[in-house]
Amino acid sequence: GTVLWHEGFDALMSPWTVFQWGSSEFDAIALSGNPIILGTISAIPALLFSNLIESSDRREFANINFSTIIMVLTLFGRRSSPPTEFIPEEFREKKVITTKAYEVLGTSIALSAVTGICEETVFRLLLPSLLIRYM
Repeated sequence: GTVLWHEGFDALMSPWTVFQWGSSEFDAIALSGNPIILGTISAIPALLFSNLIESSDRREFANINFSTIIMVLTLFGRRSSPPTEFIPEEFREKKVITTKAYEVLGTSIALSAVTGICEETVFRLLLPSLLIRYM
C-alpha cells in the first residue's frame, strides 16, 4: 500500500508491493454507512435507465436493445431451438445449432476472469497511482 501509494507505477517493479495492497492508505478511502443500502441506492439510476432503454419505442433505444441481444447470442449462443412454425420451410430439415451448458459456463468464466482482472487493475492500481502522482 504505502509503496504503491507514494511511488506510483515505479512500485510495480517490486513484487513486494502485491503483499502491501491491504494496508492503511487504501483502507482509509471508504464511505461510511451501510454498504448494502449505499449499493442499492447507487444502482437505482442504472436500473431506471436500463428499464427506459428496454421499454422505449425510440429507434436509438431499440437499436441498443437489439445490439445487446445479438451480443449475448454471439457470446453465449442459442440455448434452445426456435419453434418449428418460426423456421422457414427450406430450413426445417437442418439442425439448429445450440450451445451446451458447459460451453456457456466456460464462456462465462473466461469473460468474468478477464473483466475482473481488467477492472481491478484499472480501479485499484492505475487510477489511485495516477491520482497520487499528479495531484
